[in-house]
Amino acid sequence: MTITESAIASGIAAGSFDSELKQIIEAAKNRQQQIRSARTVADFGIGDTVRFNDYCATKYLHGHQAAVIGFRGKKLLVKLKNPIGKHAVCVDGKWEGSEVVVPPSIVDLVN
Repeated sequence: MTITESAIASGIAAGSFDSELKQIIEAAKNRQQQIRSARTVADFGIGDTVRFNDYCATKYLHGHQAAVIGFRGKKLLVKLKNPIGKHAVCVDGKWEGSEVVVPPSIVDLVN
């Protein structure tokens, strides 16, 4: 028997797994941590859109998007899509997001 993603999601939404929710959430968090820790620059390509996740120590970046524009050894060079905090630069009188070098574990692929 194969369980589909939609069947799992529907079961959770319907309350079929209410007594196991704590275990499901913990298992999902652990798996997500394993996946993020195993990421390398090879998992990303130039032009990919990424979103900063909760592994990022700079809390105000959580949820913000950036584009992969290059690689620096084992890290990614990303450009923030929107200027924020110290990651804002003024170019020709217009505010833009700056370029940031980040480890692959603190960003999730959007597309």
